[in-house]
Formats: sequence, structure tokens, C-alpha cells
Amino acid sequence: MKKRMNKLVCLMMLLMIIMTGCGARIPDMTDAEREAISEYAVELLMKYNANDTSRLVDVEMLEKEPEPTKRPAPVTTEPPKGMDETEDTPVIDLSGETQAPQGDIHAVLGLEESISLEYVGCRMEQQCTDPGSAELVIEAEEGKTLMICEMALINDGAKKQSVDMLRDNIQYQLVIDGKVANCMVTMLSNDLTTYLGILEPDESRKVLVLTQVEKSTVDQAAEVYLYVKSENGQGMIQVK
Repeated sequence: MKKRMNKLVCLMMLLMIIMTGCGARIPDMTDAEREAISEYAVELLMKYNANDTSRLVDVEMLEKEPEPTKRPAPVTTEPPKGMDETEDTPVIDLSGETQAPQGDIHAVLGLEESISLEYVGCRMEQQCTDPGSAELVIEAEEGKTLMICEMALINDGAKKQSVDMLRDNIQYQLVIDGKVANCMVTMLSNDLTTYLGILEPDESRKVLVLTQVEKSTVDQAAEVYLYVKSENGQGMIQVK
């Protein structure tokens, strides 16, 4: 390509020398003459460039190495997070060495020696009303029922005694054929789980423990226990 351009430049210079006449002033040319010279120059350019099929290329593009195509980072798919698989209701072993004798559950509750706790009975209801306020009512959810275990706190001593069931961390559960249902904690004034009051000598106060369960579950159960556990041990009362 460079040699061809040199030849073209030489021809153009030779043409200018011929036209100037060895240093003479360049003669005036008509439009037709200037057009003829232009056509001649174009023919020369096409003659020496006829076999050159190369195209203009940016030098930076030739020198610059192509960057490797970036591959997309692999996407790590995680299983959607949701609720854990439900486990079977835990089964309580009621044969442990720390179990208090049946009927001695008041020892687990940490009651005073003069205070006794006697089991009265158990019944199924759709709602439970506070004895001191008709507006305070606990209702069972649709399809369920309240299993109400009734007991009596009795002061057998000669002095009044205070009873504070909120003092210790006590767990109340209903065990139905070995499976557990947590007892409810309510604001009822006679709820054993939250009971706070004073018993006069020889006074008896009825208290309740409520558990919301499927009615069919209790009807078909062979054995039902009220299970109580605290730092003092564990005990139970059979209610069915």
C-alpha cells in the first residue's frame, strides 16, 4: 500500500512539473481543463488501488486483545424457607423418679403445709365465665371445647394464708393418652395458674385449670391426667 502511494505522489509531481514549464507560472485553466485533470487523478488512484481490498481498521482495535466473555455467576437456589415440618405431640413419661405421689400435687406447687389442694372434677364446656364478673368470659374456638378441671384450695390451719401461684415458674399440661396439651393461662379470678389471694382459716376456694382441646380427642381418650411441673418436681392428678 505504501509503495503504491509513493508512485501516485511521483506521478502527481511529474504532472505539476510539466504543467509549470520549468518554474514558469502555472497557467490559468478553464473549468473543463480542471475537470479533466481531476478525472485523470481519480483514474490513477483507482488504478493503483484496484487490487487493494483492505478496509480501514482502528489500530486500537487491532492492538487491544479481546476481553474474555464473562460467564454469569452460577445461581445457587435454596429451598424456600417456610414453616418447619410439624412434629408429633411430645409424650410425657409419667413414671420418673421425681414424680410426686398422686394427690400430693400441692408439694409440687410449693404450697404451705396448712394449704391442701383437692381434685373436685372435670367437665366440658364451650365457655367459662369469671365468678366475679359476668363480662369476663373465656370461649372455646370453633370446633373445640374447654376441658375445665376443678379443684379446691383449702386452708386447714388456724391462721390465714396467702396463696401466690405466680411466684414460681409452674407448668400445667393436660396429658391425653400420653400426648400433651398445654393448659391455658387466663385472667379469670379463679384460674389456678394465675391465682393470687388470701385464705382465711377453714376457708375453701374453688379454682380451675382450663385446656382447649378437640372434643373428640377427650371423648375417645382412655386416660387423662393433669400434669404439673416446677423446680420442686412433678406430679399429676388423673381426671379420667
